Amino acid sequence: MAEIVQRELIKMFQSIGSIPDNLLMNRKTAQLISPLTKRLRFAVQTDNYVSIAKMAIEEMENSLPF
Repeated sequence: MAEIVQRELIKMFQSIGSIPDNLLMNRKTAQLISPLTKRLRFAVQTDNYVSIAKMAIEEMENSLPF
């Protein structure tokens, strides 16, 4: 499972054509990709993931026309 998640993360970077400075994700995902993030020295943030994700969802819901 971890290898699949790591491969998909690399594919995402390739599709957007860049690597972000910081990755925001939940703890389980961070654990799955930790070998990759440690090797490539990515900054991973999990502390505020729930509150930031919740804010983003609420913002999207509030912008819907119905």
